[in-house]
Amino acid sequence: MLGKNGSVSPDDGRKKIVVAGNAGVGKTSLLTTASGGKFPETKYLPAVFSRDYAISRTIDGDQAWVTFVDMDPPVASLPSTRKTALQDGMNAHAVLICFAVGDRKSFSDVQDTWAELVKVWKDSGLPVLLAGLKADARGEGAVTREEANALAESIGAAQYFEVSAKAGEGVSEVIEQIIRAAIPILDRKARGGKPDQKEKICLVM
Repeated sequence: MLGKNGSVSPDDGRKKIVVAGNAGVGKTSLLTTASGGKFPETKYLPAVFSRDYAISRTIDGDQAWVTFVDMDPPVASLPSTRKTALQDGMNAHAVLICFAVGDRKSFSDVQDTWAELVKVWKDSGLPVLLAGLKADARGEGAVTREEANALAESIGAAQYFEVSAKAGEGVSEVIEQIIRAAIPILDRKARGGKPDQKEKICLVM
């Protein structure tokens, strides 16, 4: 349901952004911080499947309420739940793929575990962005921006961001941009429209 001035009301179940990536890369910290909470200092406890976070932002003067779905690898990799993962993405309005800049396995798993799902989601008309998390923990051998930008291009992500939830750097930017990318998809689905591959994603560079 579109609210006053085109905003999205918090009870509208149609808006959703999938945040996908390996367990432990920092998705929970990103979403917890973005939703107004403090950076979680407690020991990480992986979810069996996914967690939801309600986050609102003012985009171009209108308030957008969005449910972010934190999706871990079991949903993507297990045959019994892969169909659920595909459907979650198809019912979403944008996808944010994440890895940790200091964890090369999480970086390579974007291709090995997530790329096939990303292709299906993109082919359905969903915008995809890529985020390198835990940027404050970059050390020797970490993923470079050049490598990350090349990965973003290879999977068809519209943009790459580096984020440190712990330092509070890049959190607002990536959340705002993924919501901004989702808005035309939300409007299109609300109208019952079909995917348009020429539909432009409005991002602030």
